[in-house]
Amino acid sequence: MRRPICWTTRLEDRTKREVRVSITGRAMAWQFKCAGDEGWDRTSRPTAGDWQTLMDTAERWYTRRALTHENLVLIRRLHQEAQGRGEAG
Repeated sequence: MRRPICWTTRLEDRTKREVRVSITGRAMAWQFKCAGDEGWDRTSRPTAGDWQTLMDTAERWYTRRALTHENLVLIRRLHQEAQGRGEAG
């Protein structure tokens, strides 16, 4: 994928949280960064809300031809696998 899928949310304490998802080959990498953090957190697991935002964004990007069909299928498959493990809502 040429560029990562990124979005910003606010946590319950009103702190801004950036999320960045990169796809290379058949792998997907999640990165998180809260306001005030120096670097990206690459070890945390995505929440059910993160997965839902990614799925919604990927569908929109695919409709606008900003995401390939192969990447959309990969995202869907990895989401289903995470749901099977109980990691996504």
